[in-house]
Amino acid sequence: MKEYRDHEGRRVLQIESLAFLYQREGYGWIQRHWLNIRHKIAIRRAEIIMVPDPQTAYELEKYYFVPRETIVVEG
Repeated sequence: MKEYRDHEGRRVLQIESLAFLYQREGYGWIQRHWLNIRHKIAIRRAEIIMVPDPQTAYELEKYYFVPRETIVVEG
């Protein structure tokens, strides 16, 4: 997860993966909980959310109820 401002001054959030939400291996419960809180706060503040693929965009809509118009799929 990376936060920055674009050339127009909008807050952009770049998310690579939301695997911690559904993959139990590799994440302890505290780590999953902490990542979830960090993502919720960052998503709430972001004006544009950039994701690498349509699957991650779908997960944002499903788990965090992000409107589709704020999500940009790269590539």
